[in-house]
Amino acid sequence: MITPGEFKKATNVSRETLAKLQVYSDLLLTWQKKINLIGPGTEKDVWGRHFLDSAQLLELVNKAGVKKNRTWLDIGSGAGFPGLVLSILGEDKVFLVEPNPKKCAFLRAVCRETGAGAEVLQSKAQDLSPFPVDIVTSRALAPVSQLLEWGAPFLGRKGEFWLLKGETGDQELTSAMKNNNIKSEIFQSLTDPSGKILRVRN
Repeated sequence: MITPGEFKKATNVSRETLAKLQVYSDLLLTWQKKINLIGPGTEKDVWGRHFLDSAQLLELVNKAGVKKNRTWLDIGSGAGFPGLVLSILGEDKVFLVEPNPKKCAFLRAVCRETGAGAEVLQSKAQDLSPFPVDIVTSRALAPVSQLLEWGAPFLGRKGEFWLLKGETGDQELTSAMKNNNIKSEIFQSLTDPSGKILRVRN
């Protein structure tokens, strides 16, 4: 389990940002009683399993030299991971794509209460008219090959996928490479020994 203090130490966020994430955490646990937003086994470690898991993307993306003032498309946002966390951490342009109306209501409530600038789109990614973004991200939604198919129409030549995957991430990437001429990198997750973060380009 990770405490808010440990999260702050790991990410070096401001006290103001930490306070917003605390509001997010409180809302998450309140809404969790009505709708299933996260796995019941993770309720006691929201700061580690969900917040830090999402936040680790920022350091990796910055180290990779992805341009600033970037636009994100988070496919299958669910309870807001990683997209809404990234928005609260200061990413200006984040689109949260989620078809479930109750989850969209939750995402909008968090945006309202925290002042996050993310935009919630109630839809499946494949049903949206594509618009330009710099990064497509997703966590534990679908196989890599499927995510590439859904996200590619939104990405320009220099666009990238940053995908949070579980232990099957390597195999999914290998499978996707059979049908796609792509460049990829794999990073070890900070929060899950079996977790991987995939960077896919081209």
